[in-house]
Amino acid sequence: GDVEATGLTVGTTVEVQRFADGDGWQAALPPFRVCSQTMQLTIPDLEENQFYRLRLRTVLELEPLRLLFARFVQGEVGDKTANGEDRAVERGVQSGDDPCDEGVGDESAEESQSGSESMCQDDVEEEEEER
Repeated sequence: GDVEATGLTVGTTVEVQRFADGDGWQAALPPFRVCSQTMQLTIPDLEENQFYRLRLRTVLELEPLRLLFARFVQGEVGDKTANGEDRAVERGVQSGDDPCDEGVGDESAEESQSGSESMCQDDVEEEEEER
């Protein structure tokens, strides 16, 4: 049977899955890379006027460089500008609204705390004691 998938993200890998009674979700088609936001797919063994449960499993592969700018990453990494000069790029986003950010960038806080996880854990313990 022919089906149409819309709203796809170009460059992702998708797999069409079909629910089979007793066996759960199984691959109806092998994984393939999306080349258009809308694609026509032919799934074998689908009869007309029948009910089928289908789902689309999507896998998005991130480039490692994108992860350097995630909130949980702290520190500095060397980088080169367009003309080849070395520069330091600060990683991580700091916000005064987040209690886990208290002391971030403060040398004494960095020496006494192993990371933002322990700072957040202390905040949670203080809240539990107040209750």
